[in-house]
Amino acid sequence: MSVESVWREIHATWGLLTSDEVLRVLGLAQADSTRVSVMRADGVLLAVKPGDVYVYPGFQFESGQVKPVIADLVDLARDVSWAQDDLAIWLCSPSGYFRGERPVEHLDQPDELLKKARDAATVEW
Repeated sequence: MSVESVWREIHATWGLLTSDEVLRVLGLAQADSTRVSVMRADGVLLAVKPGDVYVYPGFQFESGQVKPVIADLVDLARDVSWAQDDLAIWLCSPSGYFRGERPVEHLDQPDELLKKARDAATVEW
């Protein structure tokens, strides 16, 4: 599967949200437009750049909040020098670590997800 097709699938399945859409999802004032950039810089949000601007995969939001495991995944990606784009693609692609399921389907199992993400990012052949 090509990278472009993965982005299309992520967009179709969960959405690739703009900063303004993230503000709405989180119930924050639109006037606080720098808030999303700060959250991205602080490692609270997973941000990808499949084009010219950052967008935010919709799978990381639930009930007006960022899922708690997201900051840990972003931190892990920084720790293992894994680009956030690569992390998002890994999360949304079928994985042998999850018997062919997509890791994103396991966001509510943070310990297992983080261990397998680290294993995937640091595997040596």
